[in-house]
Amino acid sequence: MNATVDGEIVAIRGASMLLSGDVSFYINNCGQQKWLMENKHLWSKEVHVDLESTPSTFLVMAHGVLRSFDIGNPASIALLASENNFQATNLARVRWMGSNKGTAKKAGSIILSFTNKDLAIRVEKSGIFLNYDFHRTNRFKPHPPQRFKCLQMGNFGKWCRETACCAKCAGKHSMNECPKGIGNIKSCVLCKEGLKNEIEGITDINHIPFDKLCPYKKAWLEKRPLPSQ
Repeated sequence: MNATVDGEIVAIRGASMLLSGDVSFYINNCGQQKWLMENKHLWSKEVHVDLESTPSTFLVMAHGVLRSFDIGNPASIALLASENNFQATNLARVRWMGSNKGTAKKAGSIILSFTNKDLAIRVEKSGIFLNYDFHRTNRFKPHPPQRFKCLQMGNFGKWCRETACCAKCAGKHSMNECPKGIGNIKSCVLCKEGLKNEIEGITDINHIPFDKLCPYKKAWLEKRPLPSQ
C-alpha cells in the first residue's frame, strides 16, 4: 500500500485468522484504522487475491416509520430511495431498531446503512420521506464496547494495553483486584475525572461507569465522526 495518514505510512502490524474464516488486522493507530476501514475495497486484494471485503457503511436512523413498511421487500426499498433521490444500491442494508416481532407498536425506527458517506450525511441533515410522510433522522451511534480493565471505550478488552483503572476506587488495578472489595460502586470514576478536567457536558457522578447513560460516554460518542462499519 502506498498511502499515508498524518504523514505516516499506513502499515498493518499483524493479522490473525478467526474461526469464522474472517481475517483480523492489527493497526498502529486510530487514524490508520479509519483509513483502512474506508478503503478496504481498494487494498484487500493487495493482501491476497482471495480476500473479500464487505463495503464500509455509514449509519443513519429514521424515526416514526410505520411497522407496515416491509424492509425485506425490494419494492419498498426502491420506493424509499426514489422518494429521497438516491439509488437503492446506495443502501447496503435496512433494519429495524430492536425487533419487529411481538410488538404492538404501530411505528418504530429503522437503521439505514449507506455505502456513500456524503449521502449518509445529507440524509442525516435533511430527514427522509416515505409514502409522502416526513421522518426525522439522526446519525446512529452504536454503543462501543467498554473495557472492564481500563473502563475506556473503542475496542475489546482482549487487546487492551492501557493502564488498569478500578471502577470502584480509580486505582491502577482492575475492579476484581480492588483492596476495598468487589461491588457496591456508588459513583462514576470516569465522570469524577471528567469534572476535574472540566470536560463539557459532565455534571453528574451518581451512577456507575458501566451505565449506558454515563455523561462521560456521551461526551466520547459526540466527538466521534459518522461511524463506518
